[in-house]
Amino acid sequence: MDTEKRLSDFIKDGKSLLLSFPLYTRIKIDTDIETKSDREIIDYDDEGVPTFLDYTYFYENPDYRFLKVLIFEEKHIYGYCPFCEKELYLIHKGRKLKEEYKDAVITSDVNINSQEMYEACVKYANEKFTERYTIVTDACLDESRNFIINLKCTSKHRHTIQIIFHLSEDNYLLKVGQYPSIIDFERSNIKKYEKILKTFSREYYKAVFLKANNYGIASYVYLRRIFENLIIEKINEKVKKDTSFCKEDFLKLHTDEKIEALKSDLPAFLTSNKVLYGILSKGIHELTEDDCLTHFDTVKKAIEIILDEKIKQLEEQRNEQDTKNGLNDIAKKIK
Repeated sequence: MDTEKRLSDFIKDGKSLLLSFPLYTRIKIDTDIETKSDREIIDYDDEGVPTFLDYTYFYENPDYRFLKVLIFEEKHIYGYCPFCEKELYLIHKGRKLKEEYKDAVITSDVNINSQEMYEACVKYANEKFTERYTIVTDACLDESRNFIINLKCTSKHRHTIQIIFHLSEDNYLLKVGQYPSIIDFERSNIKKYEKILKTFSREYYKAVFLKANNYGIASYVYLRRIFENLIIEKINEKVKKDTSFCKEDFLKLHTDEKIEALKSDLPAFLTSNKVLYGILSKGIHELTEDDCLTHFDTVKKAIEIILDEKIKQLEEQRNEQDTKNGLNDIAKKIK
């Protein structure tokens, strides 16, 4: 499976690239140009037959366009500031880009009417793009071919979050540094799930830590442990409530069968997404490191939705019990 990341994959999720994407993972920047055609009616003859003008535009590709966005455009990202320990806007001011390089159109031609002429136009467009790519990137890179993005939080303290990227000679982008660390950005979630996970909060931490350090398969091991523990907890609760319940026989069932048998007791998202366990198991036994890293955020989010649902259920139970106790106290007082 080809899971090589391209920079344009992050167009809709630049936040994850900046704050949670693991270090030293190569992201491809394509250097091919794009071609688009358009047609304009410029006249009609006496019989009403139109005369066309055919335009051919040679564009920067999506990878390069997003690289310009990443470096030059001002960004307002709503995210977690580890210094403030809360969610707020993080701002990157961007750099100044010369006006001549803002337009994504490299060059355009009219009425290309032969293969020879088309090839000559493509050659010229590629030369112009290579020239543009070199001028723009060299203006941003230091002598080690690195550039820095500084995000400032919008609290009165204006904390700075620093992300360092390296652009390789063979056109790969790598995040080579980040402060605060990826783990620091997960502190709020780690803290959020500590009580519900209890000793398994260590598994959550380890999964995030391993992913941040490019160990995709190992990270799935710890996510699967969390999933399995949710089922084990319900089995142990059944043992306490029903002495006739045979835990040993139940544990022999396949995971799908266990989930189905405990359907009324488990979070709804877990029971309606039993495929999650299969994904985690396949990640551990069959998928590559890159496959697991590619899908980690979605899989982790699924675990978090299950945990959020469990937290909500426990809060509702506590509210109901507190209200019940309060009503009983009132009834005693007014008896």
